[in-house]
Amino acid sequence: MRSETIDYKKHVYAKLLKKAAESNVYSNVHSLPNEWQMINSEEAKSYIPNPNPRKVTFGITKRDTRTIDLFEVISLDETIKHKRGFIVNTGGSIWGLDFVPKRPSVDSRPLVEYLAVSGYRGANEEHHNINEIQKDYQNCIQIWECDRTVSEDTPTKKPRLRMCMVHNFGVCHDLKWCPYGAYEEIPTEKGTWAKLGILAMACGDNTVRLLVVPHPNTFREHKETVYLRIQDSRYKFSLPRVYCKTISWGGHSLLACGYTSGGIVLQNVKMALSADDLPDQKDTIIHHIIHHEDSVESIAWLGSLESQYFVSTGRSGILLAHDLQDIRTRIEVNRVAGTRHAVTWTGDNLISIINSENNVHGISACNGSCFQFVKHGKYTSHFGLVWTIAASEHHGIIVSGCSDGYVCMINSYKRPNRLRHGVLYHLIWNEETDTLRYVDGQKITVKETLRPQWSYVLDPIVSIQKAAWNCNKEGSNWVASGGSSGLCRIEFVWYDK
Repeated sequence: MRSETIDYKKHVYAKLLKKAAESNVYSNVHSLPNEWQMINSEEAKSYIPNPNPRKVTFGITKRDTRTIDLFEVISLDETIKHKRGFIVNTGGSIWGLDFVPKRPSVDSRPLVEYLAVSGYRGANEEHHNINEIQKDYQNCIQIWECDRTVSEDTPTKKPRLRMCMVHNFGVCHDLKWCPYGAYEEIPTEKGTWAKLGILAMACGDNTVRLLVVPHPNTFREHKETVYLRIQDSRYKFSLPRVYCKTISWGGHSLLACGYTSGGIVLQNVKMALSADDLPDQKDTIIHHIIHHEDSVESIAWLGSLESQYFVSTGRSGILLAHDLQDIRTRIEVNRVAGTRHAVTWTGDNLISIINSENNVHGISACNGSCFQFVKHGKYTSHFGLVWTIAASEHHGIIVSGCSDGYVCMINSYKRPNRLRHGVLYHLIWNEETDTLRYVDGQKITVKETLRPQWSYVLDPIVSIQKAAWNCNKEGSNWVASGGSSGLCRIEFVWYDK
């Protein structure tokens, strides 16, 4: 019975996702040339990460050690046969990672994906306090073009840095693309540029900004990386004396922002972007609730479509559920003795994936006449702090990244085995040789024997802080993950349905 229910929800939700992917809800919003200034690579040097060469070992039976320079890419299939994947040196500690949602009906290159990467300008040696505000901190957002085309002459095409958008907005704590309805390849109005999408970003200068990013086709005559200085954001808002740590889109029209005060602000993004004159931020705030006792760490809506439900986690270890029709009511699901940094909630099977201190759990959410949360099972277990969890809307595979360097995965459509999970890879560091090694090919792992007790002290350089699945259906098997080392791994994941 449970399997039939899941299959039905998957079928219905897949139709809704397909319809939303074809929508063009922001047809009147365009990228404007006066918001961007093209600069050369010399002018961009002070904004991009410092040269951060990494010595990396990869492979299973055949191993290879190479030094990857800034913005350089190596292919995994050079040492692992039939393994489609890449290691990219982005240079800085990664805190923002998200694929661009595309509109299939206007997508002229369906095998090409775009990935946004940002975070700190420095790598594992750079740290910032929770309430630190940076003024005139120079940083950048990298847009990587990933071509999935395979031919006999060129078996794999390496990702390339297509655009680099520089700014003075401070570090990036989080970034998310509008989930649908904001992609175009040809400008529809004179004097405008086609837009790649609408990007929301939580910045270190205590602002949340919306950027209407131009499509790389606008600069197709430039074969090398295009450097753009952000002259102005399309919209920005902030609250005094509090600091935004996380953001999450609720469909295409709402943006939830989590603050260090324990507050959550819901912004009407559609009104802010569609108005002829940009409204004051007090007019776009729908709700401001303070339900958490400490900093809000993660927010997840019920699926990527418009929904009235979302959940949030905080530094105090609490998991809260929220209903827009009764937003002032505080619905506490559970609490643990530790910080919860990540939560996801997929829309097809109503499973909320949460993490306590060292493990990832699933909770079944039934929203009939009232909310009911039932423990679904234990998914994965780590020996460090779980920084990120990513679940796809197109399949039930969940990946989790941790400070111990493990990236684990499991199929949420199956009853979780209490003792075992899959390992996508494990990143380890050799201090003597200053070498990072990607350990691939691990079998299903018994969680209790992953690591001896005496080796729980971890080096921050191996920490995996962000993971993201490709949100486009045709490329939904691709996942990206990265962390404090500045290395981002983009790979194809085969899974058993």
